[in-house]
Amino acid sequence: MRKLTVSVGVVMATLMLLPLSAMAATSNDTAKGNASTQNLALAGFPSSVVGPGQVSFSSVANFNGSEPRGTMKATLGPDVFQGDVTCQQVSGNLAFVSGYIDHALGAETFAGLPANSWSVTAVDNGSSGDELTLSISPLPPVDACAAPFFEAAFEQADVEIHDG
Repeated sequence: MRKLTVSVGVVMATLMLLPLSAMAATSNDTAKGNASTQNLALAGFPSSVVGPGQVSFSSVANFNGSEPRGTMKATLGPDVFQGDVTCQQVSGNLAFVSGYIDHALGAETFAGLPANSWSVTAVDNGSSGDELTLSISPLPPVDACAAPFFEAAFEQADVEIHDG
């Protein structure tokens, strides 16, 4: 009887620990990448200037998208935009990352309004070629994950996404 009681106790303790071990195995979602293009089509950008562009970003959040953090920097012709990550959503090989622009250098404005928010949509396609689209807007997002309206796709991208 004592062996049965000990065995039942061990089984119960193991079952109680399973949810804890499953939670411990969950990892953070990450997304990072950089992209460049020589012929940036600036759809919606005030001057509609076509020229070279570069963007880089790095972000991390809990597996459920909470507590996002990271940075973004974009150079679009003579203009430079930098910002912090306030939203990250990762699903498989697709990531949506966005935030507020906290530093801008250049003369570009949207009808007199400065650029205030940004987002990156990135697809990690492995060796078949990654995709990255940058969006910038003069308006703050309605919520932390709203997409701005200036959008530009980049010709060459290198993206890494990990869906925890």
